[in-house]
Amino acid sequence: MKEKILVCFTGGTIQSHIKDGSIQVTEEPNYLLLDMYKGCNARRDIDFDIISPTNILSEFATIEDWMEIAESIKKKDVSQYKGIIMTYGTDTLGYFANVISYLLNDIDIPVMIVADNFILSDKRSTGLANFVTAVDFVVSKSYKGVFVPFTNSTGELYIHRGTRIKQLSQLSDSAFSIRHDHFAQVINGEIVERREHIPHITKDKADYKLSNEILYLKPVIGKRYGTIDLNGYRAVYFESFHTNAVPREATEVALQCKEKGILFFIGAMRTDAREFYEGTADAVKAGAIFIKDMSHEAIYGKLMVALRDV
Repeated sequence: MKEKILVCFTGGTIQSHIKDGSIQVTEEPNYLLLDMYKGCNARRDIDFDIISPTNILSEFATIEDWMEIAESIKKKDVSQYKGIIMTYGTDTLGYFANVISYLLNDIDIPVMIVADNFILSDKRSTGLANFVTAVDFVVSKSYKGVFVPFTNSTGELYIHRGTRIKQLSQLSDSAFSIRHDHFAQVINGEIVERREHIPHITKDKADYKLSNEILYLKPVIGKRYGTIDLNGYRAVYFESFHTNAVPREATEVALQCKEKGILFFIGAMRTDAREFYEGTADAVKAGAIFIKDMSHEAIYGKLMVALRDV
C-alpha cells in the first residue's frame, strides 16, 4: 500500500505568480508544486491528499488565518497519513512555524512546512528541493512535531524544528534556528541529523485558539512609547536587544501595564547570563516578567497560546 501524505496549501510565494508587475497568489489555489514533484527524478510513489484552507501571502495573514489552518488539520483523520506538509510564505515563516508547533502539539506524525523565496517558475526557486526533502523526511523518519526544511541563499539546506526557527534574515533570504541549532542538514541528498531529536509535543488535546490581545513592541531608539494606547490588550511583549538590554522607556511601559492590570513580558536572556542590564533591571522592578532562553518568535507564539483563555 502506498504511503499517504496530507498536503495543506495555504499560499505564499511558493503558490504565487507575477501579475500586473507584482507577486501575487493565483486567484485559485494552484498545485504546481505537486505537479513538479511528480515529474522530478527524486519523486516517491506517494498518494497525496490536498486541502487549501487559505490562499494568501504570509504578510497578509491574520491570527484568524492561523487558527483556520490549524482547524483544517483538526478536521482530518490524520491517523491515515504518514505525515503532513504545509506550504507557507517566507515573510512570517518564523512566527507561523512556532505558533503552529504549539497548536498542533497533539498530532503524532511529522508536520513539515515548505516555503520558497521565489515563485516556482523562477530559476532561483528552491521550493521543489524543500518539498522533496519534506517528503523524504516524512517517509524515512518517525518523528513527531513540526519541522521546516529550507534552502538558504548560500545553497545549504537545513531542517529546523518549528520551535527553533527564526524569521528569515533581512536581505539574505536565509533561515536559521536560534543559536544556529538546526536539527539536520541535507548533504549529498542524505538527511544528516545534527543532534538527538527531542519532540516538542504533548498528548494534550489542543483547542486551536490564539489570543489576539498581545502587543508586541520592538526596541527602537527615538520611539515614543508613552504615546502607545494599551487599551484592549491583556499582555505586552517587549523584545530586548541581544544582550537582554532594553531602553529606559520600557520601565515606563511596565508601570503603565501594572496600573492597568496588563501583563508585561521582556525576553529573551540566556540561562547562563548572571545579571540584567540597568534598563532591564529597572523594568523588572516595575513589574516586568523576564523570559529566558527562547527566541522572540517562540515567546510570542507561546504567549498567544497561553493567554487564549485568560
